Amino acid sequence: MPSWKKVLAFVQFLWEEKAEDVVVIALEDDDRAIADFFIVASVTSDTHARALTESLARFARTERYGRARIEESKNAAWTVLDFGDVVVHLFLPKIRAFYRIERIYEHAPFFYLKDRSELQPMTLQEVLRLPSLSIEPTAMA
Repeated sequence: MPSWKKVLAFVQFLWEEKAEDVVVIALEDDDRAIADFFIVASVTSDTHARALTESLARFARTERYGRARIEESKNAAWTVLDFGDVVVHLFLPKIRAFYRIERIYEHAPFFYLKDRSELQPMTLQEVLRLPSLSIEPTAMA
């Protein structure tokens, strides 16, 4: 299955489930990358993170996008769902602002879901101005 189709399905799902500041990092042309795409999103609470993790994993299985390997930090401050070609990172906003993993991939193209159906390109500077990345960062305990 083409990764872009999976990416758009996941981004739309995250958007519908109230994830915030959902950004796609396209790494398909980077030979050093561990996945073709990273999807980075903010969640409102640890409860939101856990519920979204479970529902996205279920959605992916139901729609035959594959099974996720899931890693969760203490208090669900950072959760990773690894689908092989697509890796989804869910952060509490202060943790996302602290790590700013988008900066690691500053050479890659970024995309943002402006409305429900279309991914729009954006620059790293635009990504870093998103509300989730504009708050005072906090390190994970």
